[in-house]
Amino acid sequence: MRDNPGIFTARQAARALDIPEQDAIILADKGILPHFKDGEYYRFKKEDIVKVKNFIQQNYPNHSAKNLWKEKVLDFLYFNDFYFVCAGLAVIIAWVIFKKP
Repeated sequence: MRDNPGIFTARQAARALDIPEQDAIILADKGILPHFKDGEYYRFKKEDIVKVKNFIQQNYPNHSAKNLWKEKVLDFLYFNDFYFVCAGLAVIIAWVIFKKP
């Protein structure tokens, strides 16, 4: 979070632990990763992440680079889907307008 550098979002905690964001949330729900909720959002204290990091790295199965790459692509598509839909509609409209009869 920008307001408090000692508090991490789920994404920031996952990056610090080198695990996917969804897995950080699952570990938090299981009680392995200390957290608190700010409304509906998960928040993690930096000190807790530092304390648990070695435990998670030793006991948590490593994810291959392929899975991390896949997660990055899915994040990109998730956050940019509106632009892809708009570009597709623009192409269809341009094709309808400029097609020869």
